[in-house]
Amino acid sequence: MTDWNNISEKLSDFGIVERDKRLAQLTSFGVGGPAKIVLKSFDKNRLIDCMKIIWDKNLSYYIIGKGTNLLVSDDGFDGIIIQIDGGLDNISQIDGNIWQWQSGISLKSAIETCIDNGFGGIEELAGIPGSVGGAAIMNASAYDVSFFDKVKSADILILEAGIEKIESAKFKPKYRGIEIPDGAILISVELELDEVKPIVASQKVLKVLALRAKNQPIDKKSAGCIFKNPDGMHAGKLIDDAGLKGISINDAMVSPIHSNFIVNNGKASATDIMKLIEIVRKKVFEKYSVELELEVKTLGF
Repeated sequence: MTDWNNISEKLSDFGIVERDKRLAQLTSFGVGGPAKIVLKSFDKNRLIDCMKIIWDKNLSYYIIGKGTNLLVSDDGFDGIIIQIDGGLDNISQIDGNIWQWQSGISLKSAIETCIDNGFGGIEELAGIPGSVGGAAIMNASAYDVSFFDKVKSADILILEAGIEKIESAKFKPKYRGIEIPDGAILISVELELDEVKPIVASQKVLKVLALRAKNQPIDKKSAGCIFKNPDGMHAGKLIDDAGLKGISINDAMVSPIHSNFIVNNGKASATDIMKLIEIVRKKVFEKYSVELELEVKTLGF
């Protein structure tokens, strides 16, 4: 039996440790039961020290950023949640148009900081909530622009190997994902950005934010798009055409604004949301013989 008190004591030397914290407090959906431990590390070196303890004891763990693409079960997670935030939020200009973004910084903040210094090229992604780490792992995209369009390399922390710099092509970036070793932690990315005029790039960001405010339920608790777009199709249109816009289970609802969003209108549970997901998948398959694949990550189910 795992002595979680002892583990907490050891990890607290290297980061902020909370026991039995409800993950609803850390996810944009606002649902999810407790984790045995939630750990927020202070910096890269202390994170390595934490991971040595976790790996040595073969403990279950899951990495989160700002919790914007995650659905956690009502039962929570029987392990350690490592929140990449706090000390891993640095951004620096390496050389000319080469910038390093650590994984805990918000994507919007990183983009805007570079724009202020005359560098950009991925302004279309500024409206995506969440962290740089999450954007990298998902190869976030919007308006025909993808995060890895500008990534040169990434530093990742790997069991036994430590931190390794991996060239962009080796991640084999694809729609909504990259290939990364199991259990690895993304520490930072290096990007080769374009020289831009700050005022022009800032105006583009404002336009992107306005479009999102108009077309997405940004004032509601959600995890962004629930399903990946099938080849040559849009998940939201399939859901809408199947007559599912606005359907609900308790406070979980298919958004009337964008059908590929499920929103928490107040007191939805993770079970409510998952039931609604299954109804949508079933109805779309029955009508169009298309199997919708989840884009949102799930934990604890």
